Amino acid sequence: MSAPRPARPSEEAERAPSGEELVEAIRSGDSAAWRELVLRYEPLVLSVARRVLPSPEDVEDVYQATWKTVYEHMQSIRNPGRIAAWIATTARRESWRVGRARAARSLGEFSLEDLTGDSSPSTPPDVVSAGLDDFDRIVRALEQMDSRCRTMLTRLFLDGDTPSYAELGRELDLPVGSIGPTRIRCLEKLADILEARDA
Repeated sequence: MSAPRPARPSEEAERAPSGEELVEAIRSGDSAAWRELVLRYEPLVLSVARRVLPSPEDVEDVYQATWKTVYEHMQSIRNPGRIAAWIATTARRESWRVGRARAARSLGEFSLEDLTGDSSPSTPPDVVSAGLDDFDRIVRALEQMDSRCRTMLTRLFLDGDTPSYAELGRELDLPVGSIGPTRIRCLEKLADILEARDA
């Protein structure tokens, strides 16, 4: 009589949970399901962001903001079966937000010395004048922002000694993981103010 063959794992045990099943598990408080969701769709989020943004720092900001949005809206996702598409759309929107805010960021990436031209006597006067105009526009726009955004953007882009995210988090009493998403929102606000002033 031959020995009994070992029982094969059931198809249910072998099969990875679907996206819909992960969503339902997360809604029930399953932290392991959340980790599985992030690991499964992490390449998707990064791929979407990298197609839009060349900067690794911006891609990281999109990554953090995307998962923050997904987590916050987990209970209200209408079609859990299409979670992959929902995550991709969220990542795309976050990438567009960062790209839109990049214009405001690029205007702020200079020091006062660069703008005045004191260290470069050969700088054409019209270039110096244009730089001062941009600086004045940004400063006036920052004055219209809330204190957290004003402090963050000033420290990141207008101060001579740019802080690390860890240092900035301590100054603003924010966790390091929220600096990127907060930075994006503040840059968006700045872009909106500048756009409204130019209209």
